[in-house]
Amino acid sequence: MEFFWYGLFTSLCVLVILAGWRFLRVRATGCGILLRRLPAVGVHGWRHGALRYSGDGLEFYKLRSVSPSADLRFPRTGAVVTQRREPTVAERAFMPAGVRIIELTVLDDRYEIALDGHGETALTSWIESAPSARQERRFRPLDR
Repeated sequence: MEFFWYGLFTSLCVLVILAGWRFLRVRATGCGILLRRLPAVGVHGWRHGALRYSGDGLEFYKLRSVSPSADLRFPRTGAVVTQRREPTVAERAFMPAGVRIIELTVLDDRYEIALDGHGETALTSWIESAPSARQERRFRPLDR
């Protein structure tokens, strides 16, 4: 029975350390957002979290997760902003004031992301500045 309590205490300590590390790491470098996968009905499916830009992709970290890695990853070249809208009356009840909702298509998946004005500008410019997936870079050997 003593080993059970030691194991439980150790597991709890590891969980608290992971949660604290993730909270400090993501909160310091991420942009707070709400995200849901489409199709969705009504106000269901919204998840609070943080969005981080990392090189060639976006990383979404759920608020209520202790995993050290991102919960969702979106490739930069496959992401397209397809629509923008204002929150509905029901969505305004749990969303901060001043957010807009962007529909993001990533390869074959569709998502809605609720961002403030700065986050929307950052996301849009980050996606639009990505090199085209069709772009081919050809290098010629130097002539001697």
